[in-house]
Amino acid sequence: MLVDEAVLEKLDPSYKKEILKLESKYAAIKYKKFPRIKQLLFEFSQNYLMLPKYWDELFVASHKVVLTLYKSPSLKYFNGHNESVRGRMRSRKHFFSNDILQRTEHGFKKLLNEPPKLHQEFVEYNEIKKELCLPRKDLDKTWRYFKEYSSCPLPREALLLYEETEKLYEKIISAKNDVKKWFKLICQVKDNEYICNNVEYRIGNDMTNKELWKLYIKYLQKTDTKRLLYIYSCYCRFFLDDVKMKDDYEKACKKYGPSIVHWKNVFDFEVFKEEELSDEIVRKKKKGDEDEEKDRHLVSERDDNTTNRRFKFLAEHGNVETLHLTKINLVNEKSENVKLQEILSLTPKIIEFKLITITYFEPYGLAEFLKVSV
Repeated sequence: MLVDEAVLEKLDPSYKKEILKLESKYAAIKYKKFPRIKQLLFEFSQNYLMLPKYWDELFVASHKVVLTLYKSPSLKYFNGHNESVRGRMRSRKHFFSNDILQRTEHGFKKLLNEPPKLHQEFVEYNEIKKELCLPRKDLDKTWRYFKEYSSCPLPREALLLYEETEKLYEKIISAKNDVKKWFKLICQVKDNEYICNNVEYRIGNDMTNKELWKLYIKYLQKTDTKRLLYIYSCYCRFFLDDVKMKDDYEKACKKYGPSIVHWKNVFDFEVFKEEELSDEIVRKKKKGDEDEEKDRHLVSERDDNTTNRRFKFLAEHGNVETLHLTKINLVNEKSENVKLQEILSLTPKIIEFKLITITYFEPYGLAEFLKVSV
């Protein structure tokens, strides 16, 4: 089974029944037929909140499908990007998180266990204050970074704020095994996004923790009624036997609704909205749309030899903006090396051109290269 036995035993009976059905269908798919695995898990996620193990498997299957169906590197890029974005959007709504997701726009941005990503220089004090208010890992390193790169000397207020936030961080970490205390400490932070990120991240890693769900719902009743309705909808797609909570959800819909959801198994008091294209629609996209998008980015796959004819097919529309050729030889039909002039003539819109360990150039002066590339 994909799901751990310990997790299985904590599930509500009705949800557990659905999981066992899913596991049975998964086990019946022979020879790792990834399109069928992907479809099976995707359809489950349209009706029920899905456990992290299944999201991991769905992303593996999606990656394999892209590699199998699309032989052209540019189409792999185009369709792979579509698949990845769509998967990230849906998985984030199920509170799923992994290292890849965290590096995208769909990840949790203000997590307790991750330091902020600081890459700018000469940081304004208003931005520094926003970060120093958030209890996070490596806050001492963040503080040193701000002192070095602040656009002006930091006032004593900043030091006091850092010290106060560091103390709160230590309290939150110490209370991790006491859900009620942990939640209360998290709510001391005056940043709604931070609170939601950390609570939902923790829910994603322990969906069976009813106490945390209910504390979060109570918090949202006072702060964010729109988010409240979605969290209710997720709760009711996981704790299928909690009739009272479903009644509370219906009352909340009448008060704050409508509740617009992406679940296919909608309740009578919900409104369904289709948010994502089906696989069939993706496959039937107009060829013209694919041609317009596919060739903006070409990245070599470290092939030993790639024919000039194949490269011309990939670049023939003249839309290439990014071209990375890594340990690859471009050869023509006679197995002769292709000259740089031919490559540049096919890429008039080139913005980024990266060459690593290239062996197909004939001697070619810098001045001539610049003349051709301008």
